[in-house]
Amino acid sequence: MTKILVVEDSATQAEELRLILEEEEFAVTAAFNAEQALERLGAESFDLVISDIIMPGMTGYELCRQLKASPAHKRVPIILLTTLSNPMDVIQGLESGADHFLTKPYEAADLVARVNNILETHRLRNGGLQDANEIVFLGRRFAITSDKEQILSLLVSTFEDTVRKNRQLQQSQAELAETLEKLKEANQELEAFSYSVSHDLRAPLRSILGFSQALQRSYPEGLDGRAYLDRICGAAHRMSELIDDLLKLSQVTRAELNFRPVDLSELAREVVEELRARDSESQRQVQVTIQDRLICHGDESLLRVVMENLLGNAWKFTRDVQPADIRLEARQEGGQRVFQLRDNGAGFDPDYASKLFAPFQRLHRADEFPGTGIGLAIVGRIIHRHNGRIYAEGAVNRGATIHFSLSPATLNLTT
Repeated sequence: MTKILVVEDSATQAEELRLILEEEEFAVTAAFNAEQALERLGAESFDLVISDIIMPGMTGYELCRQLKASPAHKRVPIILLTTLSNPMDVIQGLESGADHFLTKPYEAADLVARVNNILETHRLRNGGLQDANEIVFLGRRFAITSDKEQILSLLVSTFEDTVRKNRQLQQSQAELAETLEKLKEANQELEAFSYSVSHDLRAPLRSILGFSQALQRSYPEGLDGRAYLDRICGAAHRMSELIDDLLKLSQVTRAELNFRPVDLSELAREVVEELRARDSESQRQVQVTIQDRLICHGDESLLRVVMENLLGNAWKFTRDVQPADIRLEARQEGGQRVFQLRDNGAGFDPDYASKLFAPFQRLHRADEFPGTGIGLAIVGRIIHRHNGRIYAEGAVNRGATIHFSLSPATLNLTT
């Protein structure tokens, strides 16, 4: 049985190495410092040494030098464990006579493959080949006729190139991090600007709307240009709704999330009651079916906004359908609960489904169905803040279905 000596000052990492190697039927002995390793090597022979570099007392480099200087151990292959955080690790390893490196952290399969390759290469070298050194690399055998100076030169040049590319990658990562930070700051400034502008617009708008309404009340019939005044009031109302929705959109992005168990079924029933009360004079027949105990984990106030917008849209777009049918249900998909709100209303052209959750995107004319085009954008941001996913399906005059899910890590799947 092949015997391997593991030199590792961390008991946890030494045990991890032992378990991996013993599973492949290697006989493993552990030493917790270089001095213990020398004692073990003096008492018995090993086919391979795997050593950490940084250890209390003698380093892995010095251990390697002593073994390579010893006639009894100089042919034992040595693997040094390194993080390659310092480019000089490889050069010092070559100087000390190490046979190979293993970069931390490593995968078990990579470790076993590396050990097998080194042992096979060592066996082939000891087979007495005259004209070439045969090695095993990535499972294939190669006959190397280059002398050691050529091999060393090639190795150093390859390593230099690797170090150079690694430094370029680190620089690119630093530049990317800086760009992301600037983008984050710009986005925060934009949100603050949007909130400020929307908030500051409300005061003059209230004055326009307030005085226009006062004129309407004071001169209900006899005011010249009454039609113009009505148009001013209508435009002011629409602008007020748009500003309110912009403020909501900004608040959704900035609000701190407070996660807790939330019953979407109960929230939906409360919203439907409000919609029925608001629309009590229309005599509409609206059948609403809500599945019981749609429990999730999220911010209750924001999820209420989701229900208000989705159910409000379903209520609005089923206006011309008798009877209207609205259903809130859930299904299991890939171990995750997916909620869906379905209606039999006006629907939409499926070619434009991707635009539904972007701000100011409307798939119906304002004179058909009033609105600002912000509501579904608000819903989309809330779902994304819950690390969820949302998408829509529908067809013109055949209704629409909104599917959404919350993060699997925060979802309670109890029904």
